[in-house]
Amino acid sequence: MYEFTLAGAMAASVALVFGLRNEVIRPLAAWAVLIVLLALGLAIAVLWTPAGELVPVLDSYRLVVHVAAAVTAGGIFTLGFVSAVAYLIRAGQGRDEAGH
Repeated sequence: MYEFTLAGAMAASVALVFGLRNEVIRPLAAWAVLIVLLALGLAIAVLWTPAGELVPVLDSYRLVVHVAAAVTAGGIFTLGFVSAVAYLIRAGQGRDEAGH
């Protein structure tokens, strides 16, 4: 899980860098960075364990494909999560200003 969390944080960071070209994503950058930093802290403090022997059935090229797809999806879903939460917060602020 340690390596998966590190790779997911990297994928989220890279997706954020490319997403900064869009004006809509720029206000979300601080929240995305906060989630990445929390994930990195969790990885170091809780998830790190010494490596053991690899089961022979996992010694395949499919493992690399699987991990790459999972990490990429995790980074994209992290940005989607931050965007959805920011939208809900913003929608709630608009509702408060309108007096609803």
